[in-house]
Amino acid sequence: MRGLDNAMRNRLLIYVVLPVSYVIAGRLELFLAVPPGYATPIFLPAGIAVAAMFLAGARTLPGTFVGSLLLNIWVGYSKHHHLDVIDSTAALAIAAASALQAIVGGGVLRKFVGNRATLDTPRQLVAYLIATPLICVTSATFSVCSLWA
Repeated sequence: MRGLDNAMRNRLLIYVVLPVSYVIAGRLELFLAVPPGYATPIFLPAGIAVAAMFLAGARTLPGTFVGSLLLNIWVGYSKHHHLDVIDSTAALAIAAASALQAIVGGGVLRKFVGNRATLDTPRQLVAYLIATPLICVTSATFSVCSLWA
């Protein structure tokens, strides 16, 4: 019975808490954006998604995708008070790029920092500091390319 409780709790965290926290953090983060764009120097939901992938693996990807999709649909809707094909397509592309960044980020961190990242050795710290900026450009690169296309 205890195993069932843990499994249910894990599903709740991955499929409800992760997307909701992504949307809330993202919406709050967008208040820091300078108009007319939506760019911010940091984006907390991306860190949440990479950390979730690093800690819990690929089963977190649907939560990341849904959270990003809902956030970007909300942003698109708030601009025009309706959704059109372009806003919906952009939301899908950005959500896919966010999930891709989580895949890349979680995978790179697992490979170069290790599964038990205590970040208390020089090797882990250097690997983390080198990998983090490279991980951060993944979503931005694919999002901008898809929006341009």
